Amino acid sequence: MSLKEKLKTINKNISNFAGQHNVKLIAVSKYASDEQVIEAYSEGIRIFGESYVVSALDRINRISNNFNSDVEWHLVGTLQKNKVKKAVGNFRLIQSVNSLDLLKSIDEHSALLGIRQAVLIQINISNEANKNGFTPSSFTNELNNLLNFKNIEIRGLMAMNAHLSSESTLDENFRIMRNLLSLLQNQRPNAEFDLSIGMSSDYCAALQRGSTMIRIGKALFG
Repeated sequence: MSLKEKLKTINKNISNFAGQHNVKLIAVSKYASDEQVIEAYSEGIRIFGESYVVSALDRINRISNNFNSDVEWHLVGTLQKNKVKKAVGNFRLIQSVNSLDLLKSIDEHSALLGIRQAVLIQINISNEANKNGFTPSSFTNELNNLLNFKNIEIRGLMAMNAHLSSESTLDENFRIMRNLLSLLQNQRPNAEFDLSIGMSSDYCAALQRGSTMIRIGKALFG
C-alpha cells in the first residue's frame, strides 16, 4: 500500500472515530527516509515527530528547502538533559517532558534565547518501569511548580498506553488523563490544551476516548 493510500485510511479513521474533536496527526518519522517525509508533506502532512534530537536536526537541515513555513517539527522521544540546549527553539513542541528537573533546564535555555518553549507533560499512565513520566499523583502534587516557569508554555499532556491494553484499562487511563487535563484547564481557563495519546496500534481507540493528537509512524511509513 502506498503512503498516499495509508494516509487516506488514517484520515478516514480520524473522521470515523474522533467525533467533533479537532485532531492533529503527528507523522513519526524516525524510521522514515527523507524521501518518505518529503512525500508525506506533499500529501498534506504538516507535523512531523522525531525521537532523537541530533538526527532530527540533521534531517531538518538536509531537507528544509522542501517545505514551506507551515511545517512543524515535534520532539516525541525521550529528551536527555544534555541535549536540551540543542532541542530548545528547534522544535515547535517538545512532547516528552518527564520531570521537573528537565522542565527547569528547558526553562533556563529558553530564557537565554528569549523564547517560550512549548511543551507537553508526559504522564506514565501505564505505571510501567520502563516508561518515563510523571505519575498522576506526582503531576497533581507538582502542578503549581510546573506552571511557575516563565519561559515555558505547557500545551497539554502526553502518554503511552501499555501494549495490548484492555478496553477497561483504556477507559480508566483516559478517565485519569482527562481529570489531569481538567486540572490544567482550571489553572489556565483561557488556554487550549492537547491530549497526545495514540500510536499506530491504538490510535482509533484513543480517538474514541478524546485524544486530540495521535503519533503515527509504522501505520504511515512502515
